[in-house]
Amino acid sequence: METNLLIVSPPDGLDFCAAGRRRSAAAVSRAAEERQQDEATAARLEAAGFDPWQGDDEVTVVDLATQGERAESRGRTLRRWPVYYATVRREQREAAAQIAAFVEDERAAGRAVRILHLRIRPTGPVEVGCLREHHREQSRRISGRLAYVANATGGKIVALAWGAHHKPLRGGAVIDWHAHVAVLVRPGADLRWLLSYFGGPDPDPARVWIGTRDRAEDPEALVVYLREGTARYVTNFETADFLAEYVAQVAGLHRYQALGPLRAHVSRVRAAGLQARRDPEDGRVVLSPPPRRPAHRPVWRAAGPAALAVRLAWIGDELRPAVLVRGWRGDWTDLARYDLDAAVIAARAAIHHRSSTYSADTPESDRTKSACASTQTQTPTPPPTDAVSAEDHAPRRPAQAGNSRLERVYPSNTTT
Repeated sequence: METNLLIVSPPDGLDFCAAGRRRSAAAVSRAAEERQQDEATAARLEAAGFDPWQGDDEVTVVDLATQGERAESRGRTLRRWPVYYATVRREQREAAAQIAAFVEDERAAGRAVRILHLRIRPTGPVEVGCLREHHREQSRRISGRLAYVANATGGKIVALAWGAHHKPLRGGAVIDWHAHVAVLVRPGADLRWLLSYFGGPDPDPARVWIGTRDRAEDPEALVVYLREGTARYVTNFETADFLAEYVAQVAGLHRYQALGPLRAHVSRVRAAGLQARRDPEDGRVVLSPPPRRPAHRPVWRAAGPAALAVRLAWIGDELRPAVLVRGWRGDWTDLARYDLDAAVIAARAAIHHRSSTYSADTPESDRTKSACASTQTQTPTPPPTDAVSAEDHAPRRPAQAGNSRLERVYPSNTTT
């Protein structure tokens, strides 16, 4: 028997304390719709001569506690292109956790945090066939100008991150290229100068705009919006040719960049061998070792279904301890060569603990809850007051599964 081939994730051990959490029917439906759209997009690209997949085998989330009686296919692994929701959601989770950890560090150091939203549309729409060159040129220019702003203001206005958005127009024949920036504003900052620098003495709000709403209480929502991809607009591509040309243009492009103090913070965290994540149990931001990936083993393809990792994953409306399996055939005995006994025991214990502690009749929200949510009176979030279109309002951060034994813990700033 081959044992211990499985690299366990999270690396801190088989701690499934968040197992059994529920999400709303709306969240389940939304996830299914996004998966269906990704599959439809992949089919369009495949018909246009692209290979949209990283491999031929499907990946299935297989429940540990029931040893495979519950399972949910995730389909074939898609390439990391911004036309897929699977790519966009992964990027958003990472960026949101990074800025949340940064903000908590700033406050722990006694520094006031004020974050505003700057939108820049430097040119009109560009033909889709010229997008790659245009993107690179505008990225260089905006990065340089944001660096100048930080120096010219003596650090009173500093960009934390910026993201480029591509919105297809005229059926995908042209692309509206514009940038969104998370700006850290210190006391004494001259925001009028910032607007005039990017837009001239009488800036056109269609070209440059800065919000007045302080995003510091929920910086993740803003960064999630910065990291939006083109998946939300993929149906705007009327022909597969335009869609395929867009993918060819953006493959490998950097659409998001952390800058200044945020970039320095992320670099320090990585140098320490850690990664910012949101704990699925109580919504806190944590720094813990990143999940390890198993080395490539050619024997897997010849040996049948392959176990890739153990982690918490959504199966239907419930967060379950699961093993990710490539080429699952519905038979638990196919995984006999892996030493999964300890994982099964830990999974069953976690599910039993949850069922004896929480009422299954009251499912949790699809948003992560704070550990103290049950003892605090929640204040409803006021509606945005910025004079911008619905396109510019940042959506709420999606919940994320992550590690639970903490190297460092930050309290959650979110409300439920």
